[in-house]
Amino acid sequence: AARFHWITGEIDAWREYLPSLLEPRRPEEWPFIELAALVARGQAAIVDDDWPVAIESLGHAASRYHRQRMPAIYCDPRVGLAWALARSGRREAAWQAFEPVLAEVARHRAFGILLLDSRRHVEALLAEVVPETVRRTAPLQA
Repeated sequence: AARFHWITGEIDAWREYLPSLLEPRRPEEWPFIELAALVARGQAAIVDDDWPVAIESLGHAASRYHRQRMPAIYCDPRVGLAWALARSGRREAAWQAFEPVLAEVARHRAFGILLLDSRRHVEALLAEVVPETVRRTAPLQA
Protein backbone atom coordinates (compact mmCIF):
# COMPACT_ATOMS: atom_id res chain seq x y z
CA ALA A 1 0.00 0.00 0.00
CA ALA A 2 2.87 2.36 0.82
CA ARG A 3 4.32 1.85 -2.67
CA PHE A 4 1.03 2.82 -4.35
CA HIS A 5 0.81 5.97 -2.24
CA TRP A 6 4.41 6.86 -3.16
CA ILE A 7 3.78 6.30 -6.86
CA THR A 8 0.69 8.49 -6.90
CA GLY A 9 2.11 11.21 -4.67
CA GLU A 10 -0.25 10.63 -1.75
CA ILE A 11 2.44 11.56 0.76
CA ASP A 12 0.24 11.88 3.85
CA ALA A 13 -1.06 8.34 3.29
CA TRP A 14 2.49 7.13 2.54
CA ARG A 15 3.75 8.61 5.81
CA GLU A 16 1.27 6.45 7.75
CA TYR A 17 3.25 3.40 6.61
CA LEU A 18 6.68 4.92 7.16
CA PRO A 19 7.25 3.65 10.74
CA SER A 20 6.75 0.04 9.65
CA LEU A 21 9.00 0.57 6.61
CA LEU A 22 11.82 1.78 8.84
CA GLU A 23 11.67 -1.00 11.41
CA PRO A 24 14.86 -3.05 11.76
CA ARG A 25 14.86 -6.34 9.88
CA ARG A 26 13.85 -9.33 11.96
CA PRO A 27 15.93 -12.53 11.61
CA GLU A 28 13.12 -14.34 9.80
CA GLU A 29 12.81 -11.63 7.12
CA TRP A 30 14.63 -11.53 3.80
CA PRO A 31 17.92 -9.56 3.74
CA PHE A 32 16.58 -7.09 1.16
CA ILE A 33 14.34 -5.63 3.89
CA GLU A 34 17.37 -3.64 5.12
CA LEU A 35 17.82 -2.23 1.63
CA ALA A 36 14.11 -1.37 1.42
CA ALA A 37 14.41 0.50 4.75
CA LEU A 38 17.31 2.55 3.34
CA VAL A 39 15.12 3.48 0.38
CA ALA A 40 12.24 4.45 2.68
CA ARG A 41 14.62 6.56 4.79
CA GLY A 42 15.81 8.30 1.63
CA GLN A 43 12.25 8.87 0.47
CA ALA A 44 11.34 10.39 3.84
CA ALA A 45 14.29 12.76 3.43
CA ILE A 46 13.07 13.63 -0.08
CA VAL A 47 9.67 14.52 1.33
CA ASP A 48 11.39 16.72 3.93
CA ASP A 49 13.68 18.32 1.29
CA ASP A 50 16.66 17.01 3.27
CA TRP A 51 18.89 16.40 0.27
CA PRO A 52 22.07 15.36 2.13
CA VAL A 53 20.22 12.59 4.02
CA ALA A 54 18.31 11.55 0.90
CA ILE A 55 21.52 11.33 -1.13
CA GLU A 56 23.33 9.43 1.61
CA SER A 57 20.55 6.88 2.19
CA LEU A 58 19.67 6.35 -1.45
CA GLY A 59 23.31 6.37 -2.51
CA HIS A 60 24.05 3.62 -0.02
CA ALA A 61 21.02 1.67 -1.22
CA ALA A 62 22.00 2.16 -4.87
CA SER A 63 25.53 0.91 -4.19
CA ARG A 64 24.09 -2.33 -2.79
CA TYR A 65 21.31 -2.67 -5.35
CA HIS A 66 23.31 -4.47 -8.04
CA ARG A 67 24.17 -7.23 -5.52
CA GLN A 68 20.79 -7.42 -3.87
CA ARG A 69 17.96 -6.57 -6.23
CA MET A 70 14.64 -6.16 -4.50
CA PRO A 71 11.37 -7.77 -5.59
CA ALA A 72 9.34 -5.90 -8.16
CA ILE A 73 7.07 -4.34 -5.56
CA TYR A 74 9.92 -2.04 -4.49
CA CYS A 75 11.34 0.84 -6.45
CA ASP A 76 14.86 1.13 -7.80
CA PRO A 77 16.88 3.33 -5.40
CA ARG A 78 18.80 4.85 -8.32
CA VAL A 79 15.65 6.72 -9.39
CA GLY A 80 15.23 8.34 -5.97
CA LEU A 81 18.95 9.09 -5.84
CA ALA A 82 18.76 10.81 -9.22
CA TRP A 83 15.79 12.87 -8.02
CA ALA A 84 17.57 13.95 -4.82
CA LEU A 85 20.71 14.85 -6.75
CA ALA A 86 18.73 16.86 -9.29
CA ARG A 87 16.83 18.73 -6.61
CA SER A 88 20.05 19.53 -4.78
CA GLY A 89 21.37 21.21 -7.93
CA ARG A 90 23.64 18.37 -9.06
CA ARG A 91 22.14 17.73 -12.47
CA GLU A 92 25.17 15.96 -13.98
CA ALA A 93 25.40 13.61 -11.00
CA ALA A 94 21.66 13.01 -11.32
CA TRP A 95 22.14 11.98 -14.94
CA GLN A 96 25.00 9.65 -13.94
CA ALA A 97 22.70 7.97 -11.41
CA PHE A 98 19.72 7.79 -13.78
CA GLU A 99 21.48 6.79 -17.01
CA PRO A 100 22.05 3.12 -16.00
CA VAL A 101 18.36 2.88 -15.13
CA LEU A 102 17.33 4.15 -18.55
CA ALA A 103 19.87 1.88 -20.23
CA GLU A 104 18.32 -1.10 -18.44
CA VAL A 105 14.82 0.04 -19.35
CA ALA A 106 15.80 0.37 -23.01
CA ARG A 107 17.86 -2.83 -23.18
CA HIS A 108 15.30 -5.09 -21.49
CA ARG A 109 12.13 -3.06 -22.10
CA ALA A 110 11.87 -3.09 -18.32
CA PHE A 111 9.67 -0.02 -18.06
CA GLY A 112 8.26 -1.32 -14.78
CA ILE A 113 11.33 0.16 -13.12
CA LEU A 114 9.97 3.60 -13.93
CA LEU A 115 6.39 2.75 -13.08
CA LEU A 116 7.25 1.77 -9.50
CA ASP A 117 8.51 5.17 -8.44
CA SER A 118 6.88 8.55 -8.01
CA ARG A 119 5.23 9.50 -11.28
CA ARG A 120 6.06 13.15 -10.68
CA HIS A 121 9.73 12.39 -10.02
CA VAL A 122 10.14 10.12 -13.05
CA GLU A 123 8.42 12.59 -15.38
CA ALA A 124 10.63 15.42 -14.12
CA LEU A 125 13.79 13.33 -14.44
CA LEU A 126 12.90 12.39 -18.00
CA ALA A 127 12.20 16.02 -18.89
CA GLU A 128 14.93 17.82 -16.94
CA VAL A 129 17.86 15.43 -16.47
CA VAL A 130 17.92 13.16 -19.51
CA PRO A 131 19.71 14.90 -22.38
CA GLU A 132 17.44 15.65 -25.33
CA THR A 133 19.62 13.58 -27.66
CA VAL A 134 19.06 10.55 -25.40
CA ARG A 135 15.31 11.18 -25.13
CA ARG A 136 15.09 11.09 -28.93
CA THR A 137 16.77 7.68 -29.31
CA ALA A 138 14.64 4.89 -30.74
CA PRO A 139 14.86 2.63 -27.65
CA LEU A 140 13.57 5.37 -25.36
CA GLN A 141 10.92 6.48 -27.79
CA ALA A 142 9.68 2.89 -27.94
